[in-house]
Amino acid sequence: MVRLLSLQRALRLRAALPSSPYSSSAGPGPSPSPSSQVVRCRFAPSPTGFLHLGGLRTALFNVLMVRSSAPGSKFVLRIDDTDRNRYVEGAVESLTRTLRWAGLHWDEGPEQSDQFGPYFQSMRLPLYQRYVDKLLQTGGAYRDFRPASSEAATGQSAGIRLAPYIPPTEAESQQMIDAGKPFVVRLKMPERSIDFDDIVFGHISLNAKDLGNDPILLKSDGWPTYHLASTVDDIEMQITHVFRGE
Repeated sequence: MVRLLSLQRALRLRAALPSSPYSSSAGPGPSPSPSSQVVRCRFAPSPTGFLHLGGLRTALFNVLMVRSSAPGSKFVLRIDDTDRNRYVEGAVESLTRTLRWAGLHWDEGPEQSDQFGPYFQSMRLPLYQRYVDKLLQTGGAYRDFRPASSEAATGQSAGIRLAPYIPPTEAESQQMIDAGKPFVVRLKMPERSIDFDDIVFGHISLNAKDLGNDPILLKSDGWPTYHLASTVDDIEMQITHVFRGE
């Protein structure tokens, strides 16, 4: 059954990908024409150590997708360095050196400062704050002042299911902020199912109530979590396809 599911997923992915001049089945004669779609793919490692083989494979898939697509397609290297507790000095240099060694060259990345940069998440904090402010204003997020929430944001009590919480009013929140009480900002999950179509897994339907606590977007120290920063950057950098390991 596992092999059958893997085959089905592989066939879905193969059908979705453009014809590739790198394919071993190309045979003699001219290479297949690239896809007419301009794509933007990103590889976004965290500088927490050496780049492992699985990460290198993901980067390769991104490059193949981009090079097989229409002119103007871009391979973006972004450094997701919001987890400061796990940051390793020199890891960025090691990552870029390994990618160059493997011949995986990016079109946009850390050395550049263009319309989509900077490419370090630690340099994009004001952008994430603007998104958080908008979510708070529109009711899409709320401040959580419970001590357990601040602990969860730092990993001290991760995985603990919290009791239902009634967020304070804006006036109450401001009073607690003025008093110096720490808080996190959580995404307000919808009270319905979440449906989307994935190229590999097909149609996915999830009950929001089964996903646990509302995800933390902004930690008590003001730094964004992966959920927020990665989503915002994919939107702002106009990323069209994301490759993930299973």
